Amino acid sequence: MAATSYHTGRFTTVGRLSKALRVLIPAGRGPGQPWRPGTPPLTLVPADLPSTDIRIGYARCSTLTQKLQSQLDALATRGIPRDKIFFEKISTRMRVRPQFEAALALAREIKAHAAHCRVIFTVDEMKRLGRDAAELTARRW
Repeated sequence: MAATSYHTGRFTTVGRLSKALRVLIPAGRGPGQPWRPGTPPLTLVPADLPSTDIRIGYARCSTLTQKLQSQLDALATRGIPRDKIFFEKISTRMRVRPQFEAALALAREIKAHAAHCRVIFTVDEMKRLGRDAAELTARRW
């Protein structure tokens, strides 16, 4: 049984969502069941390795006349270094966004070399990543 089939019917009406949101449900979970905490996630970080959060920022405007500065300032206040903030002026209708792909590539590279660190991809607004929820959930991150 998939979570989308009992939580809400609207996810099954959007083709991309119905395929992307297949989630197996544990036997003790379901509608009307009381909440119980599940098993805690395994900690894979050895005690002698320092763990830290590494933030990567992304800012985007759809048109050339829009300003990026407010997004860049918001990312800077979150402590993201300037060399880890990627920005571009490009519409989300464009399938290939070079700076967005570069930011994801950097996040993957950092994660491959420092698996014990969390890589946090930060944007000022969710709409900077995509046009709607269907696009965000259908994307292969």
